[in-house]
Amino acid sequence: MTLHNRLRLSICTSAKKSALLNPAAAAVGSPRGTPAVFAAAGGAAALAVAATIIFAFATVAAAAGDAAKKANRPASEGGAPVAAAGERALFTADLYVSPRGNDAHSGTLPEPNAQGTDGPLATLGAAQQAVRRLKQRRAAAGETPRPIVVAVRGGTYRLSEPIVFSPDDSGTADAPVTYRAFPSESPIFTSNAPIGPWRAGDDGVWTAEVPEVAQGKWYFRTLFINGRRAVPARTPNEGWYASSGAIDKLNRATARTDANTRKGFRFAGDEIRPWRNLDDAVLVYHHCWTTSRHRITGIDPQEKIVRLSNPPNWPFGWWKEERYYVEYVAEALDAPGEWYLDRGTGRLSYKPLPGESIERIAAEAPKCEELLRLDGDAAAGKWVEHIRFEGLRFRGTDWTMPRDAPVDRQAAAFLATAAVRCRGARHCRFFDCEIAQTSGYGLWFERGVKHCSAEQCHLHDLGAGGVRIGENSLPKNPDEQTSHNTIENCFIHDG
Repeated sequence: MTLHNRLRLSICTSAKKSALLNPAAAAVGSPRGTPAVFAAAGGAAALAVAATIIFAFATVAAAAGDAAKKANRPASEGGAPVAAAGERALFTADLYVSPRGNDAHSGTLPEPNAQGTDGPLATLGAAQQAVRRLKQRRAAAGETPRPIVVAVRGGTYRLSEPIVFSPDDSGTADAPVTYRAFPSESPIFTSNAPIGPWRAGDDGVWTAEVPEVAQGKWYFRTLFINGRRAVPARTPNEGWYASSGAIDKLNRATARTDANTRKGFRFAGDEIRPWRNLDDAVLVYHHCWTTSRHRITGIDPQEKIVRLSNPPNWPFGWWKEERYYVEYVAEALDAPGEWYLDRGTGRLSYKPLPGESIERIAAEAPKCEELLRLDGDAAAGKWVEHIRFEGLRFRGTDWTMPRDAPVDRQAAAFLATAAVRCRGARHCRFFDCEIAQTSGYGLWFERGVKHCSAEQCHLHDLGAGGVRIGENSLPKNPDEQTSHNTIENCFIHDG
């Protein structure tokens, strides 16, 4: 729940199915007592009463109409000027980060010097530490605090863990800290790790060995092939199977409180089988209101019963025409574009689409569930504040499916992570940023987030929803309530 948040959004109404739950819609910017989760999954949202919410529905062309505004990215008050394209020589910053950098350097040069003895830093983590030292030196010298700008050069920054900003990284109202893309360049922060080399098999399936998976150090449920989210091997390949309903006849007076009604259901034919690596298979079940996901614990082929670990919120068989499909099944790898990862051997198998070349395949899988986190403590009055992110790209997150807890709620409200997650943050801003290729939410203003904003951002290829504001219940402590945030002129689609 949230209080008094303001949203101006450009939403694509032709969003494809979500890779996670395909939530249809939920409430945003809600007053006290109303859930506050926004999922950009179908271009629809429930507008909460008494909230100041404005939706600007627009097409891609309309969203592109703001290009002039994006070209004039605002500078921090009193900070370094931002150059438009062709004016990069005018751009200056306090610190620089580059894929060609070195964390042992000072970070005060935009490129390595001729001797290779100094130049930009290599990581945002090193820039954080340099910003802290710079603030300390200025304070020790009795200088008036002034804005700090960190310019991030274009290229790919691969992450093995989230970048975390704490209260120690904060700026002030008069001296904000800005992490900004170098003019005309696109820095990409991603946890996607390249996979290869690939071998072609006689059966038309390509395979690659992933040693970290075989060693038990890594397992992923999301794969990108040439930038496209690939489909885990599933049955049926299209559509779904019809459920035969509850294991035992439901007593509708007691079924909602009877745990046995959530342990499994009956299927009609041989749709569910004792596949190998059955523990990795995921059964996706469509109820009337929600979609739940389950691990399979047992199959009775004679009685046509499947038993599941994760209980749904609704009893199986409660609604008419319930449907399901099963994914991450080795034996179901039979359609072009599908993939399967064998946890035991670490072998990744992929059935290529027509026209794909094994010499040119670019396969990547994410290693993190979050990429960036602002981690304050509102209850303790320790805020992350006055930090700005401008022109940065965040791509590639995975998610860990629990074995026993329910994975079933509208708008994927059960998720506890997001690609960019903020807690205990005030007066922080995301401008002209991209969040994409997520397995869950893109951006989450969680507990105790106030006066923060996302403006002219592009959120797409989302596993759950685009922007989530607040929590499922309203904290009693006013400091921990999320309020007075702005989501303005963002383009959110394909969630």
